[in-house]
Amino acid sequence: MYHTALEIDVKDILTATVDGGPSKDDVFIMKEKYLLMKHIAGFLVQCEQTIFGGYVRDMLINNNAAQLFYIKGGTSSTYAEKEVIPETYDGRMTFPHDIDVFTENIDEFNQVMERLCRNNHKISGLFSSTQRQIKNYCHHPLFATNFNVFRYDLTYKYNSSLQNDGKIIQVHVDVVCRSEFSNYAYPWDCICDCVSNLMYLNNSGVQIGKIGLNLSPIEKSIRFAKIIELTLDKKTFISWPSYEFRSPTDAIERRSIDMRFPHIENISQAYIKLRYREKFFERLIKMYKKGFTIINSPLKLYTWSTNDELNLHFSNNEKYCCISHEEFKCDEIVIRFLESKSVMKEKVFYDYIRQTPVETPRYAGLIGGDWVLTCPVSGRITKSFIQSEFGSTY
Repeated sequence: MYHTALEIDVKDILTATVDGGPSKDDVFIMKEKYLLMKHIAGFLVQCEQTIFGGYVRDMLINNNAAQLFYIKGGTSSTYAEKEVIPETYDGRMTFPHDIDVFTENIDEFNQVMERLCRNNHKISGLFSSTQRQIKNYCHHPLFATNFNVFRYDLTYKYNSSLQNDGKIIQVHVDVVCRSEFSNYAYPWDCICDCVSNLMYLNNSGVQIGKIGLNLSPIEKSIRFAKIIELTLDKKTFISWPSYEFRSPTDAIERRSIDMRFPHIENISQAYIKLRYREKFFERLIKMYKKGFTIINSPLKLYTWSTNDELNLHFSNNEKYCCISHEEFKCDEIVIRFLESKSVMKEKVFYDYIRQTPVETPRYAGLIGGDWVLTCPVSGRITKSFIQSEFGSTY
């Protein structure tokens, strides 16, 4: 099968699942996008913008693993080969897919983007940028009512000449700025996520927001060093959320609905409550898919394999989803709650959250301050927010 450059997923290239394995052109595209994003990020930081989230996390992991690879004798020609210094492979093949930016002034940021696309620097192939506002960057009402988000789609053309139109790589940059009456200084102030996703990068280096409010400067530094150490080992923990995050007021939720869905009437507030909780759990599963272990996760996650012993150990000797009764298949992600022995498929789990009837006790538990998960079989409850041994406050 033929794949265009934009159809090839980086994961496919790195795991050699593209038909015939990764070609030299595939590896070139991968490296080209990596260098492109690195240059864009450097340019933005130089212009006093702040990059946060997954880009910072992935570049820390990539840089650390790449250094180990070369220290142990790796070469640029063998960088994409899994069997060469294999203990560094997952890390050196961790790449960001996009860039998230916080800006103090969106008009000034537009000027920065104009300078970036003016072709007066070394990446002269970057020739266009389009902007659009996105409403569902973060589903939580605290974020939605305090911040606006704009997506910039950047198009980069390479290998072009008078006879060849060249190939293109597209990168998008999501830019967060405060709304007019924002009560929060920074986006990470009203996001509950794994701490590895809450680091940010500016011209002072990598930092982390709101860490250990009651700690001394030295204690904060030690805590941050531990977070970096865990991140490099692809381990993390969920930050302890504020009460405002766990239990936003009805007024804030209603305002969020009006802002995000201005042309749709009668959207159920009960549905929205479940929706942003579902997205939180989806985020945890996404981190698992990236190879992370979340130390204080309320979800126990496992990828079904060909090893029956391991499968049945995780699932308590069950081969079928406790809700849909479908048999688990190889490479499917299966889920159980921390205080539960019942196992379900990933898709079924999302349905279980999304379709929780309002009149049931499990709905009341889920929308409460602990975001309680109720086992569909035993009725045992699991609190979603669990204090971590690495710090209960964030």
